[in-house]
Amino acid sequence: MPRFVAIVLLALLVQLGHAQDVPRVSAQISQNGFKVSGDVEVQASRALAWEALTDYEGWARFLPDLQVSRIVSRTPLRIAQRGSLPWLPGIPIVVLADVVEQPKTKLSFSKIQGNVMFLEGEWRISGKDGALRLDYHAEVIPGFPLPANLSVELVQKDTRARVEAMAEEILRRASQEK
Repeated sequence: MPRFVAIVLLALLVQLGHAQDVPRVSAQISQNGFKVSGDVEVQASRALAWEALTDYEGWARFLPDLQVSRIVSRTPLRIAQRGSLPWLPGIPIVVLADVVEQPKTKLSFSKIQGNVMFLEGEWRISGKDGALRLDYHAEVIPGFPLPANLSVELVQKDTRARVEAMAEEILRRASQEK
């Protein structure tokens, strides 16, 4: 009987692993800002991943700490966002960003206005349908002092939450397609 339980548990773990891997994240903090990276494997189609990545007006619904995300211009593509970071209480992050899309492969964003000094980053999709890799990279210079207690772990936790939320949204859309 114990062997049967072990086999069932192993099968459940394999199933969970197929749903979504745990994101790998890294962060570097400097005196002025930080750089973050994260990636995760997602079993979905490239079309669904791209649909979630480019659902700019829906981002506030599924990305943590983002209260507003709306398209203000299609040509050039510009997105206005308002959000916060849990480790910067009371400081709203307000950004108007240019977005450049390379369909079903990459979207790059860069701040053109807002209360951060510098923001550039990208989301990238690689791999084949059913075995995609989702990558996220960003560099931020806030333009205001970073908290003295800011740690790499806090920034990594925030990055992990963002990458997980995007992957979960892609998987949610994939489950509705079936």
